Amino acid sequence: MKRFSLALTLAALLLNACGPSIDVNNPEYQIGYNEGCDAGTSYDPQYSKRVRRNENMWSASEFYRSGWKAGFSHCRPPASQGGGFEIPGGDRR
Repeated sequence: MKRFSLALTLAALLLNACGPSIDVNNPEYQIGYNEGCDAGTSYDPQYSKRVRRNENMWSASEFYRSGWKAGFSHCRPPASQGGGFEIPGGDRR
């Protein structure tokens, strides 16, 4: 019975860790999402590898980074969403 309780507790902890940890209502997330979406709609990897983003907020705010990545991924044209594509600049902080 102790093993079952331990297994159940571990399973609950693991499932809890899988949930979203970013508040999408956070103003910095929303700014990042909007700017990422703007960058995604104008991104053309054949023209330039550079993207527009606020580097100060990118470095300072996890909310901004998460929002920017979500906006960029959601708004870029399907033709540029080929396999193995990474966000320019990656997770550089």
